[in-house]
Amino acid sequence: MTTLERLKRALARREVVVVTGTGISTALGSGQPQLSWIGLLKDGVQRIADRNSARADVLSQQIEIASSAADLAAVAAEVKRHLGDDFGRWISIALGDIKPSNQRLANAIAALDCPILTTNYDTLLETALGRDSVSWAQPTSIRDVVRHARPSIGHLHGVWSDPSSLVFSTSDYEALLRQEGAQEIQSSAFTMKTFLFVGVGAGLDDPNFSPMVDAYGRHFHAADGSHFRLCRDADVDAATDVGVVADVGYGTSHDDLAAFLEGLVASIVPDRSGEVLARSRAVLVDQLRDNSALWRDDESILVGGLTDLIVEPIFLPAPHDQFVNDSALVGRSSVSEPLDADQLIDQGGIVLVAGEASAGVTTAVIWLLDRASERKSLPPVLVSEPHAAGHHPVSRVVERSLKSWDCDLAHANPVVVGVDNLRREPAKTYRRALADVHDLNGPLKVVGVRQEDALEIAAALQASDDGVAIAIAFLGRFSDREALALASRIAPAKGEEVAQAAMEMVRSRNLPRTPVTITLVIELLAAGIALEDGDTDSWVLSKYLDLLLEKHLPPMVPQTTMLLRNKRVALEEIASGFVETRTDSARREELTARLEALFTRLGWDFDAVQLLNELIARQVLKRREDGSISFQRSVYLELSAGMAARKNEALRQAMLDHPIEMAPIVRSYVAMTRSDEAMLEVVDRELDRIFNEKPTGNIFASVKQQPARKELFADRGEPEEGEDQNESEVARDGLMYDASDDSDSPAFLQGHLDELSGGRLAMLVVDLASRVLRDSDEVPNQELKQRVLIKLLHCWSVFTDLYEADLRELPNLDETVARLHPEDEPSPEQVEDLKTALVSVVPMFLTLSGMRTCLAAASLHRALSDVALEDGSTASLMRVLALYASDSRRWVAALNDLDDAAARTFFGASFLASLARYSFLADDSLTDGERAQLRAFLRRIVQLRYRFNGVQERNEALNRFEQRLRQDRLARGRTIAIEV
Repeated sequence: MTTLERLKRALARREVVVVTGTGISTALGSGQPQLSWIGLLKDGVQRIADRNSARADVLSQQIEIASSAADLAAVAAEVKRHLGDDFGRWISIALGDIKPSNQRLANAIAALDCPILTTNYDTLLETALGRDSVSWAQPTSIRDVVRHARPSIGHLHGVWSDPSSLVFSTSDYEALLRQEGAQEIQSSAFTMKTFLFVGVGAGLDDPNFSPMVDAYGRHFHAADGSHFRLCRDADVDAATDVGVVADVGYGTSHDDLAAFLEGLVASIVPDRSGEVLARSRAVLVDQLRDNSALWRDDESILVGGLTDLIVEPIFLPAPHDQFVNDSALVGRSSVSEPLDADQLIDQGGIVLVAGEASAGVTTAVIWLLDRASERKSLPPVLVSEPHAAGHHPVSRVVERSLKSWDCDLAHANPVVVGVDNLRREPAKTYRRALADVHDLNGPLKVVGVRQEDALEIAAALQASDDGVAIAIAFLGRFSDREALALASRIAPAKGEEVAQAAMEMVRSRNLPRTPVTITLVIELLAAGIALEDGDTDSWVLSKYLDLLLEKHLPPMVPQTTMLLRNKRVALEEIASGFVETRTDSARREELTARLEALFTRLGWDFDAVQLLNELIARQVLKRREDGSISFQRSVYLELSAGMAARKNEALRQAMLDHPIEMAPIVRSYVAMTRSDEAMLEVVDRELDRIFNEKPTGNIFASVKQQPARKELFADRGEPEEGEDQNESEVARDGLMYDASDDSDSPAFLQGHLDELSGGRLAMLVVDLASRVLRDSDEVPNQELKQRVLIKLLHCWSVFTDLYEADLRELPNLDETVARLHPEDEPSPEQVEDLKTALVSVVPMFLTLSGMRTCLAAASLHRALSDVALEDGSTASLMRVLALYASDSRRWVAALNDLDDAAARTFFGASFLASLARYSFLADDSLTDGERAQLRAFLRRIVQLRYRFNGVQERNEALNRFEQRLRQDRLARGRTIAIEV
């Protein structure tokens, strides 16, 4: 295929964007010299000559010897500098009054029916064609020009009527290159479209175009993807035929250009399939924008494809929980593979995309539909509401779409069809939609369904037994990988940091790992609402709930006129009612009556039923299967009740009377008030439930001295493959499945306190007391806070001890440990050794994790360091761990303050020693003095843990140990494991 034929094919497919250069302006303006860049520079130099003739002479010489666009840009910088404030007026005089005189050429360019961009400053094309101008400084408008959604002329280097937009000098070019929006649109268009340069000579070397052309050449080598430049036959370079921009000759002289363009238009046979495909896929992008939590505004959608805008869904052969559980049971080597999207598309038939509420089913349907359209080169049609009245509700939408694209229905190519929100229900509309989906002709139909409906809908579609392939693709929940992909789109400069913080909050508050939730949390954190020292996630959660209450809803969902603060008051009223009855749901009639009473009391003229429907649509509330209404997640109830208690004394008193039973609500209340001394007094009393317990297990027992071995504190060596992965994720072929639990937790304690095990009760007590102490940082009663802190540190050790005891009492513990053992058939001794290690190690790591979550705060660093504790007490060990968990460097001094009785415990001599050794090797923030303190502590632990035959053996062992420490620190790039 010749270069000219390739150009004609691109025009027929409507893939072309015309870019005009100064040659077009010169031809339209009867050769006015200032319409070329050199002519404009000379005109500017002449203006300067009136002020400084010597400088003008130098600039004239520089123009004559210039050999590149960069040389001319340097001259332009001098012209702009010397003209100063007169620069804009000079441009207006030089270009503003020129009128077009070659209407035939302008009409020929317009007849190509392509988007038109220009590097020129003048508006001759606009005047000739009756169009307006937009510049690179208006990225949204430029994007619309490129999409052929706006008939304006797009000025890539600015327009004379807006001097601030002109890209004239070297610094202007540099500023343009720094404009991410303008560069992204231009580069995306250059990649996705075919550029036709007309009247452009050396302009392709300008600093704005050349990086784009070079990048395209590096990544796309096929000549079929070339761009084109029209030039005189004598200027055609045959070598460009296989380059990025191929030359096409239009005649022997410049006057032949208009006739060539007219002949080009006449010779094109329109290929409607490409136009229909492009228009249908553009409609998909608009539908995504209407339904997506992320891409809500025009600025978010650039020229790139739909797959650039959304995170690729995870398709699983079973519901997420079942998939993860099955994977854990059968072992990683036998984990089922995720479903391959391309295989689903290629097998054709019907694909049911099934997911939980807010799992992103609509987005996944659109993504798969777009992928199928690209793979099969067929237009996609999305049916958003298949339950419409009348016969053939799906086919009607498909036909209307084809008609809107001017397609002949009798001869139209097949389409790939997406059907969203097909719901199993007894209504006739469901049966009609189901039949229409089944009978509709087409190579692929993608249907979005609720997860609980998937099997029944699949069975109903298979009932006809006509051989149509039916597959179910269950949506996997988002993991750290998908969160990072979202964060990289929302906050590119700090994507990894924001994604990590977002997932930590989602997991800590048991929020659903859905696209909507993670997107909103990432938006909050990206906007600077971060968890700083001393803050709690309740504050961020409150902002997240605000976003839910204000987020975009589809137009068909009726919304109240209530302000955000009105809705929050209503939620607090609903939550207060749940607390009064100690239930987490109520009948719709009860909630309606309660809201109506609130509105009457406050004099509000709002509709309670409409508000409940809106809150359900916003997924703040939900309908249960029994018809009752509850909060979508318990944390919304806890937060709303906690905020209500600030004004509702009866509600606050209920928390004071039953703090453990209502612990989640107490936590939210304290986090929002931070100054209620009565809550500190309550937890002071609650700590007495376990304060008199004395640890008696192995963790706080003294270690027995062992004969010294050659390698003290020896590492396990390099971890096995996959050992350093997040324990809550299952890896398979580079795709991560997050197995951590995101199921909801109750807002009220289930059962009675006296039915709980010792470890469970202790966990509830120290969790609540830690959070209340941490978040009561504005309470001035230091004596009370110190008393609570002393009790709390001891109670953390009690929890650790009681949790160890609970582990030992677990049923079938030996069988469970045997399954965990790395040996296929471990001996009873091996099982016992692993069990002993686990029941000691797990409680200590759980305590560290609990302190990080509940107690860590910079506001407690001083109190933890200064509090007076008894020598040898387990509280002194917990003080060290609390400071370590809070990222306070004071933990090093507290570690060295331990007396031998505390240091000799298994907790001190093994667990804290391991943390000390790890920090010595890996923590670059430590000072030399602090590292020396850690070394001294480890030397002390060596002498407490090991028995030596004399001073010489001890000194040699200590010297070897210190030498090994130094070597490991120098080689700390390798993985360092904590040995306990």
